[in-house]
Amino acid sequence: MVSIALVVLVEPALAQSPENAPEWQRIITVQQRQLEAQQKQINSQNEMLERLQSQVQSLATTAGADAVGQPAVPPPSEVGGALSQDFKHERVIPTSSNFTFPDAALNLRVPGIKTSIGIHGFAEGQIISDLTNGLNNNAVETSSIFIPSEPYQTKFSVNPSKFMISTATPVTSGRLNTVLAVDFNGELDRPVPRLRVAYGEYINDDLDYALLAGQTFTTMVDLKAQPETLDFAGPTGLFARRQPVAKFSKLLGREVLIEMAMETPEGSVLIDAEPLSQVPAFVGAVNWLPNGVFIRNLRFAGLARALDSELPDGTQESEFGWAFVGSGRVMIPSRCQKDNVCFNIQFGDGFGGQLKSGPADAVLNLATSELTKIKVFSTYGGFQHWWTESFRTNVTCGYNAADNPAFIDGGALESTLYASGNLVWNPLEKVTVGVEYLYGNRVNEGGARGEANRLLFSARFVY
Repeated sequence: MVSIALVVLVEPALAQSPENAPEWQRIITVQQRQLEAQQKQINSQNEMLERLQSQVQSLATTAGADAVGQPAVPPPSEVGGALSQDFKHERVIPTSSNFTFPDAALNLRVPGIKTSIGIHGFAEGQIISDLTNGLNNNAVETSSIFIPSEPYQTKFSVNPSKFMISTATPVTSGRLNTVLAVDFNGELDRPVPRLRVAYGEYINDDLDYALLAGQTFTTMVDLKAQPETLDFAGPTGLFARRQPVAKFSKLLGREVLIEMAMETPEGSVLIDAEPLSQVPAFVGAVNWLPNGVFIRNLRFAGLARALDSELPDGTQESEFGWAFVGSGRVMIPSRCQKDNVCFNIQFGDGFGGQLKSGPADAVLNLATSELTKIKVFSTYGGFQHWWTESFRTNVTCGYNAADNPAFIDGGALESTLYASGNLVWNPLEKVTVGVEYLYGNRVNEGGARGEANRLLFSARFVY
C-alpha cells in the first residue's frame, strides 16, 4: 500500500521532470512487479485457508455423527456360551462385570440428557441331532445323560438367541453403565424369555475403579479364557451361573485388575438336606492382562462360602466351602497369528453345585446327621486354530471329578466328561455358521455309565 501511495505522489513529478522519467518508470515497474507477486501469495494463502476450513467442517460433522452413534458400552463381542476372540488391545476396565457383548445395532441419544442407549443381540437357529442317547436339553449337560439310554431325536431351536439393552451416561470423573440381557431358554421345548444379566455400574476413569450391583456372571468365571463352542452353554466345569453380585474392581498400574465381590448365598445343592441362604459368598480375583505377544491373560480367583442347611430334624448346620481357580489364554505362533490355547483348573470343597454338570455341594450322613462336603476337581480347556481369516476350528474338553464320601448313594454323580470339535465360518462380518460334534460321558458312584453323541448345526445373525 505504501508503494501505491508513492506511485500516486510521484507520477505528477515525473510529468514535470522529463529528464528523470526513465529512472522513475523503472522504479515504478519494479514496485508493480513486487505488488503482483505479493497479491499472488495472498491469493494462494486464501485458497489454503478455505481448504483448511472445509476440512475442519468435515471433521466436525464426522465427530458429531460418531458422538450420536457412540456405543453405550464398547467391549468386544460375546456369543453366548461361546466367546469369539478378538485380541485387539482394550482398556483393562471396560466393565467390572466381566461381561461383553456386540457393538450396538442401534444407538440412541436421549434428547436433553447425555445418556446414550444401545440395542444389541443376535438371532440364532440350531439343528440338534442326538445320535445315540437323548439329552432332553438344548445344551450338552453331561450330568443329565440318561442311564440307561433314552430314545434320541432331532430338533430345531432358536433358544440361544439373545436381546440386550445397554445405556451409558457420563458422570463426574467417569461413567454410569447399565445392561439388561435376556435369552429364550426359559423352557426346553419352546423359546421362553429368561433374564440373564441386569446390572448397573459406576466406572471412575480418574481413579481407575468400578462399582457394580445387580445380576451378572459370578466373579469366579473368566470369560477371557473360555473356549468357543457352538453349544451355547459351554464345557463341563464352567462357572456358568449368573447371579446377584455386589463388586468392587480396581486397576493397579496398566495391566493388573483386582476384584472383590459379595455374591448371593442362594443356589446350594445339598443331598438329603434343605439349603438355607444366610451368609453371602465372598470372591476375590487377580487378573493380569498384559495383552502381549504370547500371554493374553492370567487370572486367579478364590471363593469362600457358607453351606447353611436345615436338617430333617429341624436343626440347622453350616459348613465352610471354598474353591480356587486358575485360568488364562496363551497365543501360539501361526500363519494367521490368532491360534491360541485357553485353560481353566479349579479345585475345592463344597462348591460342585456352582459348576456346569458338577456334583452336589454336600450330602447329609443320615446315620450321624452330619453334613459332609464333597471335594471336587474340575478343569476345561480349548485349542483354537485359524485356517483363514474367516475359517477356524475349536477343540474343547471339560472334566469334573467328585471325591464322594463312602456313605453316599451309588446313583450320585462321580465324574463327567465333555468333548467337542467344530468348524466355524464367518461368510460376512456379522454372520456365523458352523457345525459341531459333541461327546458326553457320565459315571455314577456305583459304576453305572452313560454316553451321548450330538451333531449340531448353527447359524447366527448379529444385529
